Amino acid sequence: MHCKTPFCSARQTRTQVTQITSPFRSSRIPADLTPSTMSYKNVARLVLQQNRQFSRTAPASSSEVAEGYKQLKHIQEKFQKPDGKPVFLKGGPMDNVLFSLTMVLSVAGLAGIGKLFYELSYPKKDD
Repeated sequence: MHCKTPFCSARQTRTQVTQITSPFRSSRIPADLTPSTMSYKNVARLVLQQNRQFSRTAPASSSEVAEGYKQLKHIQEKFQKPDGKPVFLKGGPMDNVLFSLTMVLSVAGLAGIGKLFYELSYPKKDD
């Protein structure tokens, strides 16, 4: 089955692709591209595809995982654990201290504003 329209399905396109090797990395080029069937759209697509391949970093093997990545995954698991705590308190005891301090200062500020409103609403009488 050969698809000549630009609206080929992904499955049809995948069946028309062959594997060729290069010194840098393997790349996929459609098998039906001959000089007579290569249009400027196909050439532009191939150039962009090759450009993307050169801009990627080399894939790491599955046995090579950086230590920082393992530590990051551990931290992500800790924060995503469904323990009912809000995310801003999952960091540990220091988060609880900072949250409590924030609440105390907020209540003190609201009390000060309430006192200011009261004093401005009912000024002291000077005899």
